Amino acid sequence: PSYGSPPCFVFIGQQWQKDKNLSEFKNLLIDCFGVRLGKTVSMDSIEHAIVCVAHNQTEVSLIHYVIEMGKSLQTVKLHLSFPDCTMNLRECK
Repeated sequence: PSYGSPPCFVFIGQQWQKDKNLSEFKNLLIDCFGVRLGKTVSMDSIEHAIVCVAHNQTEVSLIHYVIEMGKSLQTVKLHLSFPDCTMNLRECK
């Protein structure tokens, strides 16, 4: 990905909406990476994605992918990239 290009975030799991601590962590991630929220996405401008999986109310995995677009934008390949991590949320204040 280009230096400074913001990632596309994908949040998987209903807990992101239901749990207050996970919702706050989601907002922190979005703010830290400088992501602008919008209703539409230009597929040709996305270079990498971070998939955030809420396994439960405290365990979260962040998996980083580089996105390779085909010439017609109908073919998309995801390449696992690094870093990725699994973390446990403990105290939220």
